[in-house]
Amino acid sequence: MSAPNKSYDPVEVEALKPEEIERMRDEALAAFDAAADLAALTHAKTAHTGPVLAALARQP
Repeated sequence: MSAPNKSYDPVEVEALKPEEIERMRDEALAAFDAAADLAALTHAKTAHTGPVLAALARQP
């Protein structure tokens, strides 16, 4: 078992900044707009939402 992470402080979690959220949104929208076909759109979606969300979306 590894030693505890002494530098981790759950109280000092950095909140997302509005500028960072806007940048990520703009990057995702640009990737979706640039997708030329369904495969490219699927790739963009996975790149910007993560593979876990994509796997959940495929579940019946």
